[in-house]
Amino acid sequence: MADFFYGQDRLRGFHSSHPHRKPAETWQRLLKVAEKSSAPEQGEIANQMNKTASLFTQSQTPAHLEILKLLRDNEPNSITIVAIGPMTNLALAAAEDAETFLKVKEIVVMGGSIDQASNAGYQSLSHLQQAPNIDEPPFRLIKQAPGPIRDWLNTRNQMTPVAEFNTFADSVAAARVYALTSPKPHTTMPAVPPTPLGQKEGAPPPSFLSSYPDNPSKRLTITLFPLDITEKHVLTRGEFEASLQPQLAAKSPLAEWVSAFMNATFEKVEFLHPEVSRDAVGLQLHDPLTIWYCMDDDNPKWKIIEGEDLRVETAGQWTRGMFVTDRGNRKRKDNYGGSEASGDTNSSLTGGTGNRLNRCVGSPGQDIFGQILLKRVFGS
Repeated sequence: MADFFYGQDRLRGFHSSHPHRKPAETWQRLLKVAEKSSAPEQGEIANQMNKTASLFTQSQTPAHLEILKLLRDNEPNSITIVAIGPMTNLALAAAEDAETFLKVKEIVVMGGSIDQASNAGYQSLSHLQQAPNIDEPPFRLIKQAPGPIRDWLNTRNQMTPVAEFNTFADSVAAARVYALTSPKPHTTMPAVPPTPLGQKEGAPPPSFLSSYPDNPSKRLTITLFPLDITEKHVLTRGEFEASLQPQLAAKSPLAEWVSAFMNATFEKVEFLHPEVSRDAVGLQLHDPLTIWYCMDDDNPKWKIIEGEDLRVETAGQWTRGMFVTDRGNRKRKDNYGGSEASGDTNSSLTGGTGNRLNRCVGSPGQDIFGQILLKRVFGS
């Protein structure tokens, strides 16, 4: 079940440029540097970093259990979850307690690619030595030193050509969560992998692969924002700089902070896409679009396809992470047969099976969203 574990293991492997330093140790090192500095601004940074926010306490509970706790502690249909990354923790929560998980009002997902080209592609780090002003990142998911073995690992970890990153990164998790939108969840659940070598045949699967109740109390509501719609919403460098310059002239600390990382991001986008330059360079607003929907979901200008049977391929050699839908015009059966097999053949031709995802295909204005976002950030 390598797919599912990757969502957790990659986080554990996340580390700084120092080969033996953990993220928490890196944070403490930065704090000590600020504390020892004689510069007044560094002293203020140290003071702020040492403060414990009165309105925020970090939870020590695993994320999927914290999700379930929040759902138990609040009224049903009062919480919306926005998933802008791999869906590992949501799948863990659903496997732990499906009925509590179904108390969620809606899950808004940035993920997948239906008709749009994927955001897959081999991105080796070799280009960093050729690009001006772009340093090799200090944090790494692959610990292997630069060389042939590292290049091979990078190639091995590339997505399939038809996948979007969030879905590919844990395709099994995505498939399991989406199955809860189905009248018959078992029909679209990914197959349980074979028993690993050295373990007893016939042993029950791990808890994170637990089956769902035969008759869940409700179907999960999911609204999907795939690349097809998110890639159309772009903030150009020209728009950004036009809004930024008056803020910088007014000595806005917020503008200086935003400028630091946004300019570097535009440079990286320009390097990866040499066909565009300067003001025309655009940053696709994938994740912000989902938040816009949550803040303005009663706007009639949102265009949503409801109840679409979209399924995630979890085992394909070249298609893992792909969204699959039956585009044929064959006649559908009125009801589902008696088979209880997972992934039952031809179940896409029956009315009582399959996933039921809502998919966004239009927004209140893809040409205006960049400006709306900037006004929200700078309050102008």
